[in-house]
Amino acid sequence: MKIAIPITDTHEFSAHYGASNGLACFEADDATRTLLIASVLTPTEGTPCSWPDRLHAEGVTVMLVGGMGSGARARCEALGIEVIDGMPELSPAMLAVSFLNGTLQPGESACQPGEHDHHGHGHDHAGHCNCEH
Repeated sequence: MKIAIPITDTHEFSAHYGASNGLACFEADDATRTLLIASVLTPTEGTPCSWPDRLHAEGVTVMLVGGMGSGARARCEALGIEVIDGMPELSPAMLAVSFLNGTLQPGESACQPGEHDHHGHGHDHAGHCNCEH
């Protein structure tokens, strides 16, 4: 299993997927539920809404986010990436470990439908991404 978590340019948890600069990726052993490898993925192409193809190619199966727009969520889910939102503001490693231990308790999503251009690209009144891709 590979878990991805949006991060800022200083590798802190980014509550808004659309405002992130990259992703902390944690490879975990399914049998022992332990972290094996940690890395940073910095997609070079497009906006975060266009990253799901790269995440899928990297083997990401779970995405832990504070909030994610419906367009990016739909692209992730169509590629078999489970999106879990409402993550608390913990370090990416703590989020990954809590997820693996089954102690993670998501709250409210940080992105609500109807938000407008908060991340450098727009969303319509239904929360759908208006990026061109």
